[in-house]
Amino acid sequence: MAKIMVVDENKNLRFLYELELSSEGHEVITVPSDEAAIKTLNVTDVDIVVSELPNPNGSGLKSFKKFYEKNENLKVIINTAYQFEPYPSWQNYVDACLIKSSDINILKKTIREVL
Repeated sequence: MAKIMVVDENKNLRFLYELELSSEGHEVITVPSDEAAIKTLNVTDVDIVVSELPNPNGSGLKSFKKFYEKNENLKVIINTAYQFEPYPSWQNYVDACLIKSSDINILKKTIREVL
C-alpha cells in the first residue's frame, strides 16, 4: 500500500482521513499546513499528498512546485471545499482535484486511480 500525507488545517478531517485510509492498509501522515508538509518531505518520502487548496486565489502553485521539487514522482491530489477551476500551470504538479465530500469513498477512489 501507499504512504500518504494528508495536509488539512482541520484536525477532525485529518483524523477521519487517517482512520479511513489506514484501515485500507495505507501508512498515513497528517500535517496542518503546506509549510509542515514541506518540512516533513525534507525528512521522509511519501507516495502521495492529499492537500486542501492552500489559497483559492492561485498562489497554491508555489506549494505544489515545492512538493514536486522534493520528489518529482510524488502524486498530489487537491481536496478542497472551494469551487474552482484548476489553473493550467498546475498540470505538471497536481494529479487530481476534488471538491471535499462527506463521501470518503470519492477520495479513496481517486487515490487508487492516481496511484
